[in-house]
Amino acid sequence: MALHSGGTLAAAVSAAGGLGCFGGTHPWKGPDWIRAEIATIRATTDRPFAVGFITPFLPFTEPLFDATLEERPEAVALSFSDPSRGLPGPRTREPG
Repeated sequence: MALHSGGTLAAAVSAAGGLGCFGGTHPWKGPDWIRAEIATIRATTDRPFAVGFITPFLPFTEPLFDATLEERPEAVALSFSDPSRGLPGPRTREPG
């Protein structure tokens, strides 16, 4: 999913009634990229969407992950390992 999908595809899936998701792991793009992809989705639909991360890569993509949490998508998908081992310190948010 990472590098092969983005906000446009995720928005189309969400608008059609699915849970659109795009990969938040990117080797050379920063937090502004995540914010732009999320803005694309929100400009297209008000339906829920998710941003996905490869859990073992979280130490390398921490700024992207933090920007995602700041943007508050309805879901964050984590894959391939226990997320409690991916990042130092707690990452929580209030519902809403």
